[in-house]
This record gives sequence, C-alpha cells and structure tokens, in this order.
Amino acid sequence: MPRYAHDPYRISIGPSLAKDFDRFSARLNLLAAHEYGANARPGVELDYRARIEYRWRRTLSPVVEAYGEPVG
Repeated sequence: MPRYAHDPYRISIGPSLAKDFDRFSARLNLLAAHEYGANARPGVELDYRARIEYRWRRTLSPVVEAYGEPVG
C-alpha cells in the first residue's frame, strides 16, 4: 500500500538464501521490484539485503547488514 496518495504501488519478489556455519549466520535476499499505478517508474529495479550475524554469547550477537541496489 502506498504511503501517500500520489505514490505508486510496488510489488517485490525474489529468493531468500540463508546459511549457518559454526557461530556465523548469513542471509541474502535478492529482490526484483516493479511499480505500477500513478507516478510509477518504468522497468524493474533490483535490490539486495544482506546480513551476517556472529553468535558470540547468548545475550550478545554482533550483526553487519547491507542494503542497496547493484551498480550498472
């Protein structure tokens, strides 16, 4: 649902990959998004979301996250 009345609708789809090894947990989401409706941009956008977690202690797990769009 758009945030404001003039914003377009957006649909995203893609795989979600996850792998646990030793004390690390890694996740990667690759998304293809398309906008439709009023003020929609043409074409398909590609996005990614990545996360690496280190399970150090039961109460403390440092995390590094990255969000963005591929260059090109």
